[in-house]
Amino acid sequence: MSAVVGILNKQAIAIAADSAVSVNGKIFNRALKIFTLSRYEPVGIMIYSAGSFIGTPWETIIKMYRDQLKETKYNTVDEYSQDFINFIITSNFFCDKSSQKEYLMNTLVHNLCTITNNDLKSLVKPDKSIEELFNERLDAFIKSWDDNPQILSQFKDYTFEEFANFIGKEFDDYFTFFIANEGLVLSDAVKEKLKQLAFRLIVNKDSFLSYTGLVFVGFGQQEIFPSLVSVNVQLAIDGKLKYYKTHEVNITHSMGSSIQPFAQTEAMSTILQGIAPTLENIYVENFKQFIEKYNQKLISITEVDNPELAESIRTIDIGALVTEYQTKLLEAKQINYINPLMDAVSNLSKEDLAEMAESLIYLTYLQKRITFAAEDVGGDVDVAVISKGDGFIWIKRKHYFKPELNRFFFDNYFK
Repeated sequence: MSAVVGILNKQAIAIAADSAVSVNGKIFNRALKIFTLSRYEPVGIMIYSAGSFIGTPWETIIKMYRDQLKETKYNTVDEYSQDFINFIITSNFFCDKSSQKEYLMNTLVHNLCTITNNDLKSLVKPDKSIEELFNERLDAFIKSWDDNPQILSQFKDYTFEEFANFIGKEFDDYFTFFIANEGLVLSDAVKEKLKQLAFRLIVNKDSFLSYTGLVFVGFGQQEIFPSLVSVNVQLAIDGKLKYYKTHEVNITHSMGSSIQPFAQTEAMSTILQGIAPTLENIYVENFKQFIEKYNQKLISITEVDNPELAESIRTIDIGALVTEYQTKLLEAKQINYINPLMDAVSNLSKEDLAEMAESLIYLTYLQKRITFAAEDVGGDVDVAVISKGDGFIWIKRKHYFKPELNRFFFDNYFK
């Protein structure tokens, strides 16, 4: 995994990232996650989660884009992000169709088996076979997406028939081989449902597919304050790229600061909001259980002597009370932690922005280490500051080579 963060105020944006990357379960601490997007303009990019796109390293893609961008300027950071996405599409996703299909098959088989077959054998009942339970779970997942579709715009006109033609017989072969190891024998009808579920995984925004987060940061030509745009990119299929925007932050006269953490955000959110998100969820759940228990106690006390009162108590909307409790928690966080912190960030110098960004990454690493959690955040912390006047400035940066031995690298940077 990763930990990256962007801190913005009207002066600049500071960005920081750790160096950890997981390969087949092993953690390496030498990954590059921050890059200049343009050699001439104050725009950068951070990456987190998957380090490659269908086998091509994102570092290679980013540097190829930077070479073709040259001195081209765009008015906004959002326009840079759109141009970068178009570059991926027009470059045929840096792979041929067979590579796309193989990657797609491996991804689909892994994810479909996870969401449909997870702990399936433990759910077997005397009156139902594994196959029947598997079929029911397929129906449930398909219904959940059909009840709340979030079809991405690039797939609005993409039909199931086109998808089925693209994946062809390979889908059946891949899945039959994989699922046979689980002791399942799939009928043609169930295989068709698997295709239907796979289709929904592709065209809907929220799915279980792995992704890379691309965070575009800096200043467009017409932006006097910094902006941040985050895009998730998942895969390419049949000439289409699955991607969607997740965040967009624009500093304005009325909104003078913002802190945007990505990937491993637990420790950073604790600092920013005054409470750990997991602990807050425990508080809310405990409150809900307490109210439900208290409600049942009142009902049992009054039911015999005053059944009308007991019925009135039974109709109390506990969900509304829990929602009100959550609203009060948010108000308390906003007043006591978030607003004072944002006011302070609004007035930080470039140096302080950089120090804060680096500290948030280090705190994430420290929290992982002292709690004996998986240390998937670590290594050197790269830090940069981007301002309108000075451009992209590295504060801390690791090199895989010695800069003093490679002057030609820096001499040729702008050629």
